[in-house]
Amino acid sequence: MLIILGLLLAGPCLAADKVFLMTPANPAQTYPRFHVGVTGIYATIEKGLVVTVDGTEPDTPAAGKFQKGDILVKVNGQPISDSEPYIALGESLTAAEASDGKLVFIIKRGDKEESVALTIPMLGAYSRTWPLGCKKSDAIVRQAAEFLAQPDKLKDPGFFGGLFLLSTGDDRYLPAVKAMVERNSADKAGDNTWVNGHAGILIAEYYLRTGDKSALPRLKAICVDAKERQYYGGWCHWAGPVPGYVQGGLMNPAGVQVLTTLILARECGVDVDSGTFDRALTYFYRFAGHAAVPYGDHRPEGWLSCNGKNGMLAAALSPLDGKACRMAAQTMSLDIADSYRWLGAGHTGGGFDVIWRGLGSVHVPRDKQDHYRLHMDKLAWYYDLCRLQRGGFRILGNSVRQ
Repeated sequence: MLIILGLLLAGPCLAADKVFLMTPANPAQTYPRFHVGVTGIYATIEKGLVVTVDGTEPDTPAAGKFQKGDILVKVNGQPISDSEPYIALGESLTAAEASDGKLVFIIKRGDKEESVALTIPMLGAYSRTWPLGCKKSDAIVRQAAEFLAQPDKLKDPGFFGGLFLLSTGDDRYLPAVKAMVERNSADKAGDNTWVNGHAGILIAEYYLRTGDKSALPRLKAICVDAKERQYYGGWCHWAGPVPGYVQGGLMNPAGVQVLTTLILARECGVDVDSGTFDRALTYFYRFAGHAAVPYGDHRPEGWLSCNGKNGMLAAALSPLDGKACRMAAQTMSLDIADSYRWLGAGHTGGGFDVIWRGLGSVHVPRDKQDHYRLHMDKLAWYYDLCRLQRGGFRILGNSVRQ
């Protein structure tokens, strides 16, 4: 389940009983256009934490009820702009879905305040064990799967969409995933590390699910390329290193996916060069317990989860046997379960962190699962705010630009 799976600089940012998306919203900054969950409202946060409507999506609960420039003052009696607009909006969505679906906004239009009411679908409340044993989570997963299964949504590369569809366990989606697998050459992989790593994970998971042997040559081609383009145990963006770019040119957020591909390929019975595998495992393993996997080949960064790198490594190490790898995966999982700022930030944005946070955090050890539960329960508002009316998700933006 991508977002449910999918779906946070130094420990959790807590205020009363809140877990913030990032460092608290800064009234001196502006925040980019975002959507208000399943309502169909698009808004921006201007300086002073003023939430301004930027438009609405057709055929949604908000369509025709708001005008561009309307200021959102309150929702269901709760002030929106006092401190954390995202939290106020997200919590109202969660509460409305658990009750009657009604949202009543007080808006400022010109010099007047007006009331605007709309109704969103009722999905019920999250269970105490969500996303497991939860009717609301199950409904969200079904909606997301139907959304992603549309032909125009599974465009190349679409790796995460394919992994999500596999995770549902529904055989109806296997032909769509097979088509995605077959986009990859059985003869030679390309030289884009980002593409190869994610494609390899999808291909391997597809084979492990179906036993379709036509996937194996495609997986093998990526493993051969991994051997040819490995440097110092890691991988660069493309064909070779670019000295000076993050020191020696390695790109760890992409390279971790290649390590994961090699691990899964061995599970599939593909012959993986032992030297390539050992160098990669040694290179990445050494970052466990040292704050965060660095962006390139330099010393570890001085904060926890960022760009999803810790979740990536937790997911990579979790299938391996042995106490050392298990403890390393758990350590990286606790990092992402106990850090929140980078959920909405990071180089290129927060998307990778959101995706890999969910995938990695399930490996939090049993005696520390209150960390995972805190993460899930206190960020329910965030996941509901990210959902779209037709079943998809869009990651929230923030003021960080890198």
